[in-house]
This record gives sequence, C-alpha cells and structure tokens, in this order.
Amino acid sequence: MRSALNMDQIYKIIQVDYGKEVADNMLKRYETYTEEKRKEKKRIPRRTALAGALAYIELIKRGEQVIYEEIAESLGEDPRYIAKISTKISREYGEKPPIIPRSAFIKKLISVYGPKLELDEEETKNAISLYDSVEKDIEEYAFAFRPIAGACIYLAEKKDELSLEEISSKIGTTPISIGNSIAQIEEIRQKIKEEEKQESNLQSALKKVLKKLKKFSLKPS
Repeated sequence: MRSALNMDQIYKIIQVDYGKEVADNMLKRYETYTEEKRKEKKRIPRRTALAGALAYIELIKRGEQVIYEEIAESLGEDPRYIAKISTKISREYGEKPPIIPRSAFIKKLISVYGPKLELDEEETKNAISLYDSVEKDIEEYAFAFRPIAGACIYLAEKKDELSLEEISSKIGTTPISIGNSIAQIEEIRQKIKEEEKQESNLQSALKKVLKKLKKFSLKPS
C-alpha cells in the first residue's frame, strides 16, 4: 500500500482520475473532517483511506457509477477500509448516498479484478459478456455481487489455471459462494440453450409449413 502518500499526491491522483472539482471538494471536506476530529480528540483514519472514502462519497452523490476498488487501486489502499470509512462518515452526517445498480457494480468488479487475476483484455470482456447474457435470470436469484463476478471470471478464464480459492481471496468472498454462483450460471446458460433450441425448431417447422403452402399455391391466413 502507498499509505505514505501526502495530500498533494493524493489530490493529484484524484484530480487525474475524476476531475478537479471532485478533487477540490474531497480536499475541502478532508480538511474540515480532520479539524473536527482533532478538536474532538478522536482518531483520524490514514490519509489515503479517508481521502478515498470522501472521493467515493462525492462521486456517488454525483451519480457516478464507481466502486471502492477503483479508488483503492489508484491510491494503493484497501477497498474494505475505504468502504468502512465511507459508511461511517455517511452515518455520522446522516447522508444516504445513492446505491450503484447491481449490473454496473458487478461489471466494475470484473473490470477491476479480471486483470488482477491475469485475465487478458479479451477474457475480461468475455467475463462481462457472460454476465450480460445471464443478467436477467441472475437478478431473479438475488445473488451477491462478488460471487457472481468471481464466477464470471472463473468461467471466462481460458487457461484453466485459476482456482476458486485464488479468485475468492482476491475478490473478497468464499470458494463455496463462487462455486454456487458457477452452478447457477451454468444452469441459466443451459436453460437459455434449450430455449434457443426450441425457438430454432419452431422457426424450422414454420419454414416447412410455409414452403408447403407455397408449393400448393396456398397463402397463409
């Protein structure tokens, strides 16, 4: 982790990644928050985590679809710590930041953790496409975000070198949860294949009927 970053460095990172206005508002709130905690003689979180949490809150309030992992990656922080602090700050000030939609959250997780698990660009895109293909049915199962992302990464990885343990430790879930998600995704994919086969058979039968009608110079009603 790059916890030794000073505020000038943190500001520049946030500015480059998310723009000057976000960086300015993060810095202003950082200074206000740390001053309040000093007066209250309360512990102040380390700079990178606190700044990351404040940047996250600012972005979410603006309607940006960002996740903790993205900010943590830029600042060299632990996303779980940033999440903890942002939740704490929001509660302290009675704020209720918008929740990022499930679909966007899962795709973001895949985009962040796919490369970390050595998926190449094509494999990462395939993992996202896999999620897109089953998203409608997965919503019905009310899955957790991380196991779904982990399952899509596992199924998209072509070299068959990734273990469930490796994925789960990196993405922050359990091998059992990912395994359950893999089973559900495979079940959904099989269901889709069967539906596509039925549709294909129906189209084929319809073509045969139309061909016979044409042969006998009959027109369908």
